[in-house]
Amino acid sequence: MQFFTNCCAALQYQIDNPYCPVGYNSKWREYSIQDIGSTSISLMTFCPNCSYRLPHPLRDNWFDILEGDYNIEDPAGKNKKNIPLEFLTDEWWRKRHL
Repeated sequence: MQFFTNCCAALQYQIDNPYCPVGYNSKWREYSIQDIGSTSISLMTFCPNCSYRLPHPLRDNWFDILEGDYNIEDPAGKNKKNIPLEFLTDEWWRKRHL
């Protein structure tokens, strides 16, 4: 269960509900809605319940830091085993105060 201090309980309920298409990826700080029956997702910039502006996703930062600081250019491919453990969770961006 994820806990957020920046939004409403309704969004938290939707994220925690396995039958709801709303999701949260803590590694990249991405809020999304999944297209039912598909693998595609739409990123959310505002909470659909309270209209709160959600934090900017950090996917690009994740790749940039891995390439710039750790010389890992293909973290999904052959270099996957070289990714520092902190980058597998939200630890990497919390530690950097992003």
